[in-house]
Amino acid sequence: MSAHIDVLEGGERSFLFLHGILGTGANWRSIARATQKKVPEILPSLVTLRGHGNAEDGAAPHTIQAAASDLPAGAYGILGHSFGGKVAIQYAAQSMNASPVQQLWIIDSVPSPRPERKGSESVLKVIDTLRTLPRFFPDRRAFMDAVVATGLSKPLAQWLSMNTRSSDEGVFFRPKLEQIDQLLADYFEVDGYGLLETVSAEVHIVIGGDSEVFTESERERARAFAADRSNVFVHVIEGAGHWVHSEKPRDLIALLSERLS
Repeated sequence: MSAHIDVLEGGERSFLFLHGILGTGANWRSIARATQKKVPEILPSLVTLRGHGNAEDGAAPHTIQAAASDLPAGAYGILGHSFGGKVAIQYAAQSMNASPVQQLWIIDSVPSPRPERKGSESVLKVIDTLRTLPRFFPDRRAFMDAVVATGLSKPLAQWLSMNTRSSDEGVFFRPKLEQIDQLLADYFEVDGYGLLETVSAEVHIVIGGDSEVFTESERERARAFAADRSNVFVHVIEGAGHWVHSEKPRDLIALLSERLS
């Protein structure tokens, strides 16, 4: 298994939290802990996907299906943000043959294929910027300073630094950008709605009210998809953009707690 799993204290119902591209499982620690306090029966597991943080690279091809296959079987529920959202959908679809997932949460992740990559320009810019940086730095602070010097924000530099690791040659950014390219290429091609049609879990599509990823047409498609199915629900968290969990954590925790209880 190529993913790295950090299991927190909790109950018996395994619940997986998946980050987006360039993130790590630690991105969801505070949300997971707060939700578990309100819903003691869940056992939160913070997943770091292949090629990120402390996870292994895994064998090629680097796809949504491969990332989902890295995860432990038998989870009661799974939540994924952005790139992790489609991994969560794939996991739920794959689980139908054995131990079906009961709860599937998709956090500001458009299920549709997006070959034009509209709405993801900012993350693509970050990846292109990372290509221009040296491979090694004296320390984590030097990495962050180099990121800020390119014009990216200090909070973003701090977030990216969570994916740095130390070696004899210095501090380096852990994800291999060529692997990230492959994962993203598949992410933009996968039809999540086609997979969702096969899923029996209670599905929650959470959209940031100010999200640039979800266009109005995609919001309409999500609502129409839910209207035809008793197991699919769409929630809009007002005042949040794409980073719902960091911009409106209390709202998301309240929603998770209400539906998981």
